[in-house]
Amino acid sequence: MGVTHEIGKWNYMDHIELIPKKFRTGAARRRFKRQFGTCFICENPLDMTTNRDHFIPRAQGGHGAWKNCVLTHERCNNMKGNTIPTIPYLVKFKMVTGRWPITWAGGLEDIYSKKELELAEKIYDKIHNANGDGATNIRGRSYEGLE
Repeated sequence: MGVTHEIGKWNYMDHIELIPKKFRTGAARRRFKRQFGTCFICENPLDMTTNRDHFIPRAQGGHGAWKNCVLTHERCNNMKGNTIPTIPYLVKFKMVTGRWPITWAGGLEDIYSKKELELAEKIYDKIHNANGDGATNIRGRSYEGLE
């Protein structure tokens, strides 16, 4: 079954059955692990309302591939709607996935200003370097070995 990671006393991989079946395999399962079984937006445990959120909305040029997706609660996804995520969420996306989101045009320059992208890169580097070789999420959980 592979390595399971414990958060406190709750082993989230033992609770993967709490999310819809379509999110239990492949890229969705890997994303579930990288997000420690929590919603990307509110960071509460995922449940049967788990939804695939296009980080950069498709209507704004976001790609449909998992390289641009996170797992969220349905209500969190609906709240976010068609809005472009702010810089802190952009940094968080890279911390969780190890890459910047992708768009149909290939880059983020059409969505964020050059200044915003430079700021995001600086913030990411500062957080990543402060945590050593492995990045951590907002709550300080290590992503090392979660590939």
